Amino acid sequence: MRFRAVDTFRGLAAIMVILFHLQHLNLLASNVFIAKSDIFVDFFFVLSGFVMTHSNFSRITDFASVKQFVVKRFKRLYPLHLFTLLLVLAFEIFRFGVDRYVVHLSNAVFAADKTFVAFLANLTLTQSLGFFDRVTWNGPSWSISVEFYTYIIWALCLVLFRKNVLLICVLGFSLLAWFIVQHNGSIVYNYNYGLIRCLYSFLIGMVTYRISRRFGPDFGYWQSSLTEAALLLLTIVSIRSFTHAESWLMPMLFALVILAFSQETGAISKFLASDRLEFLGRLSYSYYLNHAIVLGVMDLIVFKLIKLPHTNAGELVYVLICLSGVHLLSIFTYRHIEFLLNRSSPLSFQPSHKYSMNILKAPDWISEFNYPYASFDAIPESVFEGINRDLDAVQRPDPVVSVVIPAWNEEVNILRSVASLAKLKTDIPFEIVVVNNNSTDDTQKTLDKLHIRSVFQSIQGWGPARQMGLEQARGKYLLTADADGLYPPEWINEMMAVLQQPGVICVYGRYSFVPTPEKGFSRWKLSILETMKDVIAEVRHMKRPHLNAYGISIGYVREYGLKVGYVMKKIRGEDGRMCFDLMQFGTVKQVKSAKARAWTGTRTLEKDGSFSRTLYVRIANELRRLSSMFVAQEPHDTKTSLNS
Repeated sequence: MRFRAVDTFRGLAAIMVILFHLQHLNLLASNVFIAKSDIFVDFFFVLSGFVMTHSNFSRITDFASVKQFVVKRFKRLYPLHLFTLLLVLAFEIFRFGVDRYVVHLSNAVFAADKTFVAFLANLTLTQSLGFFDRVTWNGPSWSISVEFYTYIIWALCLVLFRKNVLLICVLGFSLLAWFIVQHNGSIVYNYNYGLIRCLYSFLIGMVTYRISRRFGPDFGYWQSSLTEAALLLLTIVSIRSFTHAESWLMPMLFALVILAFSQETGAISKFLASDRLEFLGRLSYSYYLNHAIVLGVMDLIVFKLIKLPHTNAGELVYVLICLSGVHLLSIFTYRHIEFLLNRSSPLSFQPSHKYSMNILKAPDWISEFNYPYASFDAIPESVFEGINRDLDAVQRPDPVVSVVIPAWNEEVNILRSVASLAKLKTDIPFEIVVVNNNSTDDTQKTLDKLHIRSVFQSIQGWGPARQMGLEQARGKYLLTADADGLYPPEWINEMMAVLQQPGVICVYGRYSFVPTPEKGFSRWKLSILETMKDVIAEVRHMKRPHLNAYGISIGYVREYGLKVGYVMKKIRGEDGRMCFDLMQFGTVKQVKSAKARAWTGTRTLEKDGSFSRTLYVRIANELRRLSSMFVAQEPHDTKTSLNS
């Protein structure tokens, strides 16, 4: 079970911590709420106690299970911690070069918070156990240090005290109460008494979960909505007004928030639990650990090197750049870093291993279709026989779905594409239709050898080719594919699961690039490009989803596709034009599942030259049309309009 509303709340809390670390700006300096938003770290601790009790309390029964739990938590926390630590080290080396050769920096390089001993402590997650007189290296990671050792203490206590929660609470809160009294009510500590702070909030989270299961509020919609609104208002007021002497009360308030919002029965919690905000919860850990390095890098670039003035406008630009940078980096680290050690773990946030994105290589399933043949004549008969056996097993004479592929001079690529489609695992009846669009090579010979339907379109262009496929298709639904595309086994299932939702007329999937390191397009570089591409897709989807519709992976209802038709001339964007025309009949949705992610080669990227040139061209293009992305496109004739 996922607590989606409080998960989103955690993402919002992480953003407030980011803003807290920007309060030195004149733009934010007078905001009392932001100035005290570091207290949201206690929300993380309380929520951690709540969630860990939910997911692990019953599983921890002996010392062997304690070890298993601790190893599991280490694998979840450590990859991102290590990655950000190394990023900070790399940035500090970069600062050293800037300070020595470009411009003198006011903040010392490799200062007291970035010593070798402190680096070793960060490697062992012991940097916040009282060994240092300040936070070190990646500052926010102090909480990861104390949370990890809180896990160990909690799990050991469950075994040693035989899960006697009352005894654990009496002993724990008695010792913690003594500490709080000795420190005048304050729990706002990090590098020194951060472990005490975490234990206190974690125990409150554990108790909160136990209470929710025994005496959880049974409110109706309006009662829950009013309760949530009242708690939200109380949280805002309390954060603005609390003093250090009252900080011990804040975890209790956060516990009430978690207790109420975890029920997801009121208007606010239902909104927070919506799919649209799901990314906040998923990216919250990355937001939190990534933000310090992004803020440092952007401060150096924007204010020291570019010398943007410290005006309100200049600082606003800096804040927006920082938030965007944190979001971009967090998408990257969520996909490629966070789960590096947990690929077989049943974590609720983890993508499936078989289809998950990897920073260093393409998924293993793709290698099956990496045929070495340069031409039709080089393809052995046995390859065709194997593919045809698979095609005969999956295609149906009465299809619900038609997969349509236009092909122009793709005698080998079309073999790879069809071979991947022949491996689809689905109970949905489907057929494959390939449209030969005036190929001058041996594409038709390849098609004649395969057990698929092929048709010929003499009018040159992707629009005419797709139109021919649309007209020849027999299925109720149509999925478009590319001749150089590769498709994972669950592609049809994932696309159709969204397309068959009520009111949906068109869907589009995401795609990635198969690396060609010999041409300068290694997997890690392509991962950066894809992360940027997916972020841009989210922005586009708000007002102009049709701009995300690429023929490599689109689905729509064939009946309505026939009504609007494709543009019948040679012009790019035929897929987006079709999607735009379909929007009058229903909703366009994005299929985000990694199981639906298509893969293609890098030949379109190679046209720009190097990877750096590719990245530059795409960033420049998106910046040029960024403002238009927030305004819906006016109705127009897509059959005669020109590309902007």
